[in-house]
Amino acid sequence: MRFVDLLNNAAWTATYRGVTLDAPGARRLVEQAAQRLQNAQQAAQDALRLATGTVAGQYLTVFCAFTPLETLLCYCIASRLGLLAAVLSPRTLPRFLDDVGPGLAVRLVAPSGHKLPDAAASYGALLLDLSPEAATDASFDALPAPPQECRLVFNTSGTTGKPKRVLCAESRLIGNAAMVVDYLGLQASDRTLCTFPVHFMYGLSTTLCTLLTGGHIEYCDFQHPGLLAAKAAERGITVLPVIGDWADGLSERWQQLGYTAQRLLLLNASDRLTQQQARTLLPHATALWNNFGQTESGPRLFAINLSQIDDLDSVTYCGTIAPGFPAFDALELHIAPSDDADGCGVLSYRTPYAMLGYLNDDGSITPPPEWIASGDLFRRAAIGAYLWAGRAAHTIKVNGQFVSLRALADDLLTYQTVTGVGYAHGKVDQLCLFVEAEQPASDLGAQLRRVVSRALRGKHSDIRIVPALPRTESGKIDFKQLNMTLAKELT
Repeated sequence: MRFVDLLNNAAWTATYRGVTLDAPGARRLVEQAAQRLQNAQQAAQDALRLATGTVAGQYLTVFCAFTPLETLLCYCIASRLGLLAAVLSPRTLPRFLDDVGPGLAVRLVAPSGHKLPDAAASYGALLLDLSPEAATDASFDALPAPPQECRLVFNTSGTTGKPKRVLCAESRLIGNAAMVVDYLGLQASDRTLCTFPVHFMYGLSTTLCTLLTGGHIEYCDFQHPGLLAAKAAERGITVLPVIGDWADGLSERWQQLGYTAQRLLLLNASDRLTQQQARTLLPHATALWNNFGQTESGPRLFAINLSQIDDLDSVTYCGTIAPGFPAFDALELHIAPSDDADGCGVLSYRTPYAMLGYLNDDGSITPPPEWIASGDLFRRAAIGAYLWAGRAAHTIKVNGQFVSLRALADDLLTYQTVTGVGYAHGKVDQLCLFVEAEQPASDLGAQLRRVVSRALRGKHSDIRIVPALPRTESGKIDFKQLNMTLAKELT
């Protein structure tokens, strides 16, 4: 199945800021835009042939979409023409273009009516009218089906190194979403509220689930957990992806409203969900789901319905809720043996929904290994669930046991003036902690050192209080930059 197939004889609807898109309107817009893009491609090929006598090789078509609805349409246009494509936001486009090597030919496409980033000026973008009003009922000769399916490029975050271009097949993404629909028990009557960008994997998967079931999805810009909670109650939302850090704000607002949902599936979309966050959210959900996946995995590997777990301690490790159980039978898993006292090791997996490989600067593709290393540390619980110990790059070994630096960061973030925590490794595995605090209390450093010393069992560490931490386009702390900063000091 392809993305464009989800536009045929479908009943789904999607809204953003009062604008509604339905399947018939989307199909007309996609067909019109695909024809214009196809004509532009053919004209460029003809001009090149006349000028040089040669034919251009494969292009990477880069779409710059400004709204969730435009992003959805761009995916479908890429699917309609069977393109090698990336769908980006104006914020992520400049870095993506900066990282493109000279051997990778790029064609830029964008919806009309917006100002493109300055980085796009040299690419001569083809502008397409994707507004719902542009969908006409005029008859036209339909394009033939492309000989190949669409292949989509997703960038990894790049917080610990250079971003990688992960290449995914549309049919595998749809297959993974269909599996998610099945284990969540989604229905055509469901109403989803999504604050996550559709050009990232979680937002796309959430969208595909709605398109597969014929339900309704409303996109909104995130402002505050309390506002999100009020909107969910007001709109009769039944499916709500959330971040664990929103738990207190969501719960407080729902209690103020006296809101009790007849059906509300809360889906954790954050890297980790603490047990305390789960306990805060459970009373408000008819089902609270934790899950785990990666850009390379396509995107779900594990899932667990916490509303069916009597003892949360049985699925908790170091305060973090387990990603769960394998989400489908075809998933093969392997935890590398290690000398960790708790038996934690790096998880590798094989899945039929996995990426096609990595797209290189010269346009070639590096195929995936037989077993994909997740870069995450896992161990098995007594009940068979897979427990998450943290990213291997975000742990430190103390007295033969892995200690999660993310959990340590959470402890430091409980201090009122602390707004961010980053870390980097110095010489001989010495840890340097960077604590973001604009107006730190005079004794903050001493308080934090006590917390760190207790967590690391006396292991030496350096703590630096800074006014701001470097961050990536998505707002995540840029650990790569922190490590580079420390490396310069050591040299």
